[in-house]
Amino acid sequence: MPALIAAIAGPEQTRRERNLLDQWVKIYSRFNEVLSGIMTVKSFTREHDEKQQTRGPDVEGSKQAIGHEADDTTLDGLAREEAVV
Repeated sequence: MPALIAAIAGPEQTRRERNLLDQWVKIYSRFNEVLSGIMTVKSFTREHDEKQQTRGPDVEGSKQAIGHEADDTTLDGLAREEAVV
């Protein structure tokens, strides 16, 4: 008798399980999208701070390098003038 009931109810149970699985997949898919969106927004809000952290030393180094380049250019110009004279 149980085998007969299982044979009759089997396809219906399979359909229900697939439907339930599809519903859970939709829920978790949406949940994953929301979490990804939250992470993206947070990364954009931290972007400015990260740029400041990474640019701070570089800007100072660039200013110093530009100052040295200007000194080098001035010395090169003077050396060329002396060579011409």
